[in-house]
Amino acid sequence: MLEINSLSVGYNDRIILNDISLSVHPGEVVALIGPNGTGKSTLVRAISGVLPLQGGNIRLCGRNIKSLTADARARSLAVVPQIQSLPASFNVYQTILLGRTPYLGWLGQAGVRDHDAVCQAMLQTKTDHLAERSIGELSGGEQQRVLVARALAQATPILVMDEPTNHLDVSHQTAFLNMIRQLAVQCQLAVLVALHDLNLTSLYADRVVVLSDGYLKAVGTPEQVFSEEILSPIYGNQLRVITHPEYGTPLVLPAGPEQEYAPCGRGYRIETSVETRVHAYA
Repeated sequence: MLEINSLSVGYNDRIILNDISLSVHPGEVVALIGPNGTGKSTLVRAISGVLPLQGGNIRLCGRNIKSLTADARARSLAVVPQIQSLPASFNVYQTILLGRTPYLGWLGQAGVRDHDAVCQAMLQTKTDHLAERSIGELSGGEQQRVLVARALAQATPILVMDEPTNHLDVSHQTAFLNMIRQLAVQCQLAVLVALHDLNLTSLYADRVVVLSDGYLKAVGTPEQVFSEEILSPIYGNQLRVITHPEYGTPLVLPAGPEQEYAPCGRGYRIETSVETRVHAYA
């Protein structure tokens, strides 16, 4: 669905991304990770057509992005940005209906098919009970679900998200990523999502793309990519990768020269020389 070949992109004369190649297939969630400033948001903007390409190409459903009009691109690709300021005076239904803009005629009147798409998107994201609520009354987690519903209303086969969990607490992060995981499978969406949390990435991503210093450093399953040899140099810290005791996925923990990890119920306990006890993520 989404194919990127030898992509280079930047701002003015400064190249931010160099020779990036990756693909995302239907029903697959591919996570984009890397330190701050490494080019994750730049890649999302390039895929969405906001930034011109300085080399390589992007294909959406087999078509070169450069050959697509803005409407044609919006029918192939929907973007969920980082939490943004939505029109506070709009209600949820009106906001999600904005996702149908690429399909409206020159009069801009929504038809039965458009309203059906909005209702379906609200059911898929469990926002139907919020339909008449104004955007200004919603929590951060509810607003993020509305952004996904707006993207689903576009009825595109490709969904790209730029760090959508940044402003959510842990419970909302897991609920949100569970929803995305289910939508990818049920709707056969090709999903590319930039994430910060390595352990959430490990739990929810089919494959992981690692960016560092503008280059693609690794691509593979979490089990292939999440190793101390790959992650520690990229993040500039000594990291410890162990197996999650419940899920069997890689679990990334900070490590120090005097620390050892011992089982502690569902998670792991960090034992230090001063006998402190810290419960790690589990």
